Amino acid sequence: MKKTNIDYCDHCGDMVSYKVEKREKIERKIKGERFFVDENVAVCMSCGSDIFNNKLENENLKRGFNLYAQAHHLLTAEEIIAIRKQYGINQKLFSKSLGFGEVTVQRYESGALPSKSFSDILKRVKSPSEYLKILEENKSALSEDLYTKLKEKITDMIEPEKIDNSNLYHYEQIIKHNFGNPSVYNGFKEFDAEKLFAVTSYLLLQCKKNYGFQYLVKGIYIKLLWFIETAFFQRYEHALIGIQFVKFDMGPVPLNYSILIDFLKDANIISYKEIDYGNTSHHKLFLNKNNDFTTLTLEEKKIIDDVLDQKMPSDFDSLSSQTHEDLRYKNTNNNQPIAYTL
Repeated sequence: MKKTNIDYCDHCGDMVSYKVEKREKIERKIKGERFFVDENVAVCMSCGSDIFNNKLENENLKRGFNLYAQAHHLLTAEEIIAIRKQYGINQKLFSKSLGFGEVTVQRYESGALPSKSFSDILKRVKSPSEYLKILEENKSALSEDLYTKLKEKITDMIEPEKIDNSNLYHYEQIIKHNFGNPSVYNGFKEFDAEKLFAVTSYLLLQCKKNYGFQYLVKGIYIKLLWFIETAFFQRYEHALIGIQFVKFDMGPVPLNYSILIDFLKDANIISYKEIDYGNTSHHKLFLNKNNDFTTLTLEEKKIIDDVLDQKMPSDFDSLSSQTHEDLRYKNTNNNQPIAYTL
């Protein structure tokens, strides 16, 4: 038997049954900034008024926080959970080992916006060798037994550093969940990890061979993914990889793109280096020796080659201005997924 939803309606002054109504692009202000969030709202079955439902409101707020986190390069709740599960430890131990209060990780995994300092530390922690350094700094917060067991666990992950297939699977499932089932927002293509690896390998190798680029700045790499996916869609009516892009001020950006980059790093497709220039920083992507792109067909390689012939060599501002002129981008509200169709 289907469970009936019941909550208190202020208008009726009584407990009533309600239905859940989906509403798209509801404006919310988060830390003074405007974001447009797809929300679920409880509606009274008796009078039709909106009902405040705590569970639904928390879920809506979490969606808004995720948009804010993406815009400000903060880790989302899903990314924090993935990093902790990489080490197989509970929230309390993880939090204390990082030098934070016992409930800090729990709060952020539940959807609260992480601070920049916490987010930056966790980005380091994705590397076991970096986590070991942080653990040493905070060993006094743990019992000797917990410290020793955790140190042994991390050390085993460092020597030798191998690809953790279970972790790759976890990342892949998060990305598939984020991009969703085949729809107009991912080019009617379920996310294909093998195609992502192959396209990235081929793309970086061709940039090196034909244009002398030893690396790609992350922003240019993302723009090239957009051009490749949309060009492939225009020819074949479905995307090549199945990436969902979101409209940000700097142009189309893959939803939760930091997970995508981490996925490529953990799969040993790329190495990643952040160069700090004071007020700004550049993120450089280098192709590792793993450059297998045998899963690409001749037609798929041709699409990538055509995009490179048209777009390279170009700087970030030039590519960004081209994406801004795209009708798909223009016709989408800020922070919303971009439809592949014109």
